[in-house]
Amino acid sequence: MQSYKAAGEIYQWLDDANKIHIDNIRSQLKAMWDKLKTVHSKFAPNLRFNLLSDLLSICVKDDESLMAMSACIQGTMQKVKVLHPKVHYTIGKLDEELIIMTMICALPWEEYSAFISSVLLLTDLSKDTILEAF
Repeated sequence: MQSYKAAGEIYQWLDDANKIHIDNIRSQLKAMWDKLKTVHSKFAPNLRFNLLSDLLSICVKDDESLMAMSACIQGTMQKVKVLHPKVHYTIGKLDEELIIMTMICALPWEEYSAFISSVLLLTDLSKDTILEAF
């Protein structure tokens, strides 16, 4: 009974774009939660890329204290950590993500903006995928 109530509570707060993913399982709390997690985790590599880019571009502002800048860095890093895959995430995987970031960030935006935007929409953001796109 309690799981039905929880499922209903979650369902009522979803927008229509998310409800379509779970309409046929909305009374099954775990299945509903797993489906939403799967749908939204497809974009995690791209979000991690954007957050790592944000992290590496943080600079102290003229009117900002070093403590405030440090808090900003730590907050952004927390967001990056939340998006790490829960299993099989290694230093090797981080190294590959940094290579991918460098490959994309090395391109001049004016000339490659369409390419960069399309690459960032890929669900499989890997070094090999980027090399194929080149």
